[in-house]
Amino acid sequence: MDPDSGLLSDLFTAEVLSPREIASIRSERTWYDRNEYLINVLTRKSEEDFMKFVEVLNKEQSHIADILQTSLPDVKKTVTTHGIYLI
Repeated sequence: MDPDSGLLSDLFTAEVLSPREIASIRSERTWYDRNEYLINVLTRKSEEDFMKFVEVLNKEQSHIADILQTSLPDVKKTVTTHGIYLI
């Protein structure tokens, strides 16, 4: 997952992320750390926000959205419980 590809802006537009959350994600040093931080933020969001995240991914990174959609509804639970990182 590439948070630098416009994903964060799209998540802000979809009202999933706040400006502060975006700034915190962008302040992470590496691409891996930005992904990890984004996933941690998403695990604290509502199921509705998580579904918006999947919709946003479907626009730019559909291969990841496809993986998530094939495993829904258990995906958010798995990400939250097991700390799975989408790379």
